[in-house]
Amino acid sequence: MLKRKMFFTPINELTQEEITQLFKGIRVSELFIEKYGKYSISTFPSISIPLTNQYELYEAFILGMIPGLKQDIPKFKLIAVFGAPGCGKSLLTRLVKELNNKTIDEIKQILKDTNINDEEAFKIKQLVDDLVIIPKKTTRPKRENEECQKPEIVEGISEEEVQACDFKYEYSGNIYGFSKKDIDDADASLSGNALMIINDLDILKDLFKEYGTQLLPVYIYRSGSLEDWTEIMKKSGRTSNEILARTDSLFKSQDMYNSSFMDNNKDNIVIPEAILNIPEESPMANSKTLLLQLERILSKKIYRDRIHE
Repeated sequence: MLKRKMFFTPINELTQEEITQLFKGIRVSELFIEKYGKYSISTFPSISIPLTNQYELYEAFILGMIPGLKQDIPKFKLIAVFGAPGCGKSLLTRLVKELNNKTIDEIKQILKDTNINDEEAFKIKQLVDDLVIIPKKTTRPKRENEECQKPEIVEGISEEEVQACDFKYEYSGNIYGFSKKDIDDADASLSGNALMIINDLDILKDLFKEYGTQLLPVYIYRSGSLEDWTEIMKKSGRTSNEILARTDSLFKSQDMYNSSFMDNNKDNIVIPEAILNIPEESPMANSKTLLLQLERILSKKIYRDRIHE
């Protein structure tokens, strides 16, 4: 999965590994880059290759690939993850934050209980280094317990500030909101793609109206019965009222997913991709599969965009 930022970085600032990746495994020598210095200080979108027969065969081949590379520039994707309470949404954001900018060896060490191999670690690194988490502001009181803190939520925000957000909803007596500026800044930074956690159908509709095919809804489904889920909530210390509110949220997230398939889907919301979260003995083993499923979904989406252009 190619990073958007590579396409907008001057060629002479790219590493040899990045150049090789961009040119589909073909090694572009430093001598070539020096010889065509006028191109090396440019970014791929700004390069215009003149039609000429002055280049040697190898050089002409490399230069001839550049127009194709310009068409390969991945479009910004806003990944909107939703699902029932306890499905793994916050686990996903914690992993993205923890593994961001880690080396492949460091990723393998952190996920050592998953029997992760080099190829899987590389895919995960490509994914997490290319993701920006969009914070969700909320009036919900700040929790002191570190285990309850989530990378995607900024708690204890005033009602006035949350109400000023462009996309907002109410849940369990608290107001939640996203800023359009945060999303657009993530796009403009060329850092890659953005990841946000939502659980409101109206927000999903509004995001689709604003971002169209840039929106990539992803539903996380945790296997197990309602009884199993209720037992997990009890073990995590949830009160009866909290479990009741979360049960409503559970059905709400399922309705969000199902509504995309209805014949009366007037809003034409994109059918969400799905990640299957199967609880295992080792939580870390499940961590790897969550990340790899998201990487596969994103790679597939980028590929489909290219062939339909």
